[in-house]
Amino acid sequence: AEFLNKRRNHRGHAADGPVMPLYTMEDTARTMPLFQPVPYYQPQTLAENLEYECFDAGHIGNTRPLIDMGVLKPPFQFSLIMGVLGGIPGTTRHLVDQVDSLPPGSHWQVIGISLAQWPLAAAAISMGGNVRVGLEDNFYLEEGKMAKSNGELVAKAARLCRELGSEVASAEEARATLGLDTTPRPAGERHRSETSP
Repeated sequence: AEFLNKRRNHRGHAADGPVMPLYTMEDTARTMPLFQPVPYYQPQTLAENLEYECFDAGHIGNTRPLIDMGVLKPPFQFSLIMGVLGGIPGTTRHLVDQVDSLPPGSHWQVIGISLAQWPLAAAAISMGGNVRVGLEDNFYLEEGKMAKSNGELVAKAARLCRELGSEVASAEEARATLGLDTTPRPAGERHRSETSP
């Protein structure tokens, strides 16, 4: 947040208000007791319905031997994260290549970093894929216009879907498609200060 505020001030966007950090150091400290050490050579059972985040073409290839050995089981859910420095470029050409290399029957979504999010979202929608948007990946609705919330980014993605002839799945429909329990678990207690944005 500090870096973004300096950059926004330098570019004359300070009037939009400061960017606030999503998490504090106190939030991070509260998560540490949730981690448990695991001996290096001890086999682990993987949970069902894993999401495979792929930042480069080789990451998809890394799943093939695990699928062949039965370690990874369907349904396969791939998140194709594109436009990260050092990762696969955020272009439609690279998205087509990524999708063509997925295991048959995979569910997939594209996650474009920064302004690459919007052309990649349009390409994914037109290819029958899914999109993920949010402030974790992109701060901008368009060049020079910072989103005020995740809701603004989601609303733009929903409009894009409809403009391209698709409909947005409900939460229940999405959960059913991914083989998840259609009744979501209740949200846990809010750990952050109520005054935090």
